[in-house]
Amino acid sequence: MEEEKVWMASFNLEDGAQLWYYQVQQDEGTPSWRQFTELLHLRFGPPLRSNPLGELAACHRTGTVEEYQDRFQALLPHAGRLDEAQRVRLFTAGPHRDSPCRRPRRTRPRRPRSPWRAGRFVG
Repeated sequence: MEEEKVWMASFNLEDGAQLWYYQVQQDEGTPSWRQFTELLHLRFGPPLRSNPLGELAACHRTGTVEEYQDRFQALLPHAGRLDEAQRVRLFTAGPHRDSPCRRPRRTRPRRPRSPWRAGRFVG
């Protein structure tokens, strides 16, 4: 019965979780249900830090946009209830300044310097 529970749960894993389980199975064989749940909670459970919302807010893009999105979505369930607008603000605030997905900063056009101020006025 326990082996069926592990099989059913692992069958429904997706993306990174599925790859993680495949590696566990390759390294250690099929785990018992108790071991499976412990490993699953250890790998995908709540963060060990005491401020999951702060961890989500501190999440920055260091690789591809897809990697950033995966990391953000992994942290999101642990951050508590957030409405859609809050999630969007947190997600769009996360990219680094030099990442291509951040909006360029607006700057004022430079005004030409007055010849009087530059001390170059010849009269």
